[in-house]
Amino acid sequence: KSWLVPTQYLLGLFMLYLSATVNSLLQSEKGPNVVMLTAVFFMLAFLAATQDIAVDGWALTMLSRENVGYASTCNSVGQTAGYFLGNVLFLALESPEFCNKYLRLVPKDTGIVTLPADAVTGLKLVEAGVPKEQLALLAVPMVPLQILLPVVISRYTAGPRPLDVFYKAFPFR
Repeated sequence: KSWLVPTQYLLGLFMLYLSATVNSLLQSEKGPNVVMLTAVFFMLAFLAATQDIAVDGWALTMLSRENVGYASTCNSVGQTAGYFLGNVLFLALESPEFCNKYLRLVPKDTGIVTLPADAVTGLKLVEAGVPKEQLALLAVPMVPLQILLPVVISRYTAGPRPLDVFYKAFPFR
């Protein structure tokens, strides 16, 4: 538990630093500053892995033995919900077409939220001409599956032999 707060603060600081400097790191006169970008992204990955290990360790100490298998289910469901709220929802709310069709009585030229222009330009499908709202809506059918599948699988992984499901499913990967 004591690792979570410092890790969260450091992750936040690195993300704030990156948000303020990413354009200059990518578009300097000599080309992208690969060394600095690598260092920052290495630290982000290292801190995220540290946070993941700390959360898993905390779950093991907090949950009773028979409920430990549900920790990964909660983690998976939480990641899916976070992805949906942080990505899909904001892409849809930025779209004037989506907002005018589903959320407004009086049409407007903008969405409910405004994202920076470079927030979604890196997506290859958007660059290829797929509208952002269509891209966001493609993920909607996957959300129930991504939430229900871990819940169903957790019934089989919470017992005395939690890796049996993995061993049986691995050859089909």
